[in-house]
Amino acid sequence: MPQAKKLEGNEKELLTVGLEEKKLVRKWSQWGIVDPVELLRSRLVSGKSEFAAEYAGRVFLFENEKNQADFILEPRKYLTKRPRLPPTFNIVVNGPRKSGKKSLAHQLSQIYGVRVVDIAEIVSRKLL
Repeated sequence: MPQAKKLEGNEKELLTVGLEEKKLVRKWSQWGIVDPVELLRSRLVSGKSEFAAEYAGRVFLFENEKNQADFILEPRKYLTKRPRLPPTFNIVVNGPRKSGKKSLAHQLSQIYGVRVVDIAEIVSRKLL
């Protein structure tokens, strides 16, 4: 079973620190820079690189040292459920044509259970 451990370095270094000789790289967790400890409390808070940890080859960031320590002590507690955004959170996916906006919106919908509202589709239906 993997063990969680502290990581030190800036955001770029966190993916490779301590792995240089093995030529390996870590990946960001599916939480990205969001603190999974706070997310479990229904708070959307960005973590900081000075409070980073590695678990199962993934990098996690935390808002503070206490959250980092809580995660290192019992990481599975914070990872047993998919990340869930607080219920009053809205996401806007914007970009140029053919950039993957709809695909990304539908992926977010599947992961977080949110409703997709396609403004361009609504406007085009009203204009017809």
